[in-house]
Amino acid sequence: PPVSRFAFTVPPGAAGTLAGTYYRNLTIAPDGSRIVISTANGFLVRRRDSLAFEEVNAGATQFPFFSPDGQWVGFFDGNSLLKKVAIAGGPPVTISEVDGGGPRGATWGPDGTIVFATNLLATGLQRVSFAGGTAVSLTTPDRQNGEGDHLWPEFLPAGNAVLFTVV
Repeated sequence: PPVSRFAFTVPPGAAGTLAGTYYRNLTIAPDGSRIVISTANGFLVRRRDSLAFEEVNAGATQFPFFSPDGQWVGFFDGNSLLKKVAIAGGPPVTISEVDGGGPRGATWGPDGTIVFATNLLATGLQRVSFAGGTAVSLTTPDRQNGEGDHLWPEFLPAGNAVLFTVV
């Protein structure tokens, strides 16, 4: 497809959520149609064909990520809950409790699997169904080979593998 480019100004009050590189509080829909920015009260959503951001109230949000169809935004609510909210609005839905540690990224696969990371060194990557449930371990850092943690997961386009950072 042809290259598309546009610029936008971050609304007042949201710029602080994008400062630095440690927190990833901006995400782009898989089809490029929307931008979502996390705020202390939820999300700011801007459609590519609009000049204004719309608010989606979801409470405190961190590390947003889109569902493959772009209809849901997953996010961390503090350090203890993984949630989702419909991009069109509505109440947030809890997917799973997160076992300790601050969030360090998440990704939503085409089969409905959500893979996420925390800074709790004992866990590595974890996975859970988008429908909810208890998260299970997907990877464990190999301490003998110098691995400290597994962070920032991203499903590859076909959805059959996850790329992540080893620190």
